[in-house]
Amino acid sequence: AVLAYRDALTAAIDAEAATVPQSATLLASCEHFHSRLCSPASILRLREYLQRWTDEFLVIVYFRRQDRAAISHYSTRLKSGNPSPGAFPSLTEGALPYYYDYQSVYANWAEVFGAGNLSPALYDPGSWVRGDLLEDFCSRAGLSSANKTRPRRQINRSVDERGARLLMELNRQWRRSPGRTLSREAVAALI
Repeated sequence: AVLAYRDALTAAIDAEAATVPQSATLLASCEHFHSRLCSPASILRLREYLQRWTDEFLVIVYFRRQDRAAISHYSTRLKSGNPSPGAFPSLTEGALPYYYDYQSVYANWAEVFGAGNLSPALYDPGSWVRGDLLEDFCSRAGLSSANKTRPRRQINRSVDERGARLLMELNRQWRRSPGRTLSREAVAALI
């Protein structure tokens, strides 16, 4: 299944790349790069895959303050149906879990792509160009946002304590089953 997905993705990117000028910019964005690619070897596999289309790279990464990242992660796990998401990962003495160890995350990506090809930033509206994430990203990527259609703004807020308790109880009692008329995501959106 993984190889079939990879082949389909490669074919889709090839087809799109054939319709644009050679000087076009390929943007690959995935928040899971941070949580799933945890070693230089796994990051290198991504680079080698992308080299089919380019040999110039700029890695833009936004680091969210760790306590805020933990709250967001916890909230996402609740909204996804986890009945006991655990507020924070267990800590080994002297070791920060990789998910929150931004120094290690940065070092791994710098090892593969080179520090000069990384553009780290804070995930904080106060530090973004015009207080806007898309404007900041375009600025870092050397792209113009003029005359571009912007997607509808979506706000993904973490649930508050009351909402967290409700979702935990729903997750304990409400097992996933096909054909539900009200989805877990719809309930989470109401909180």
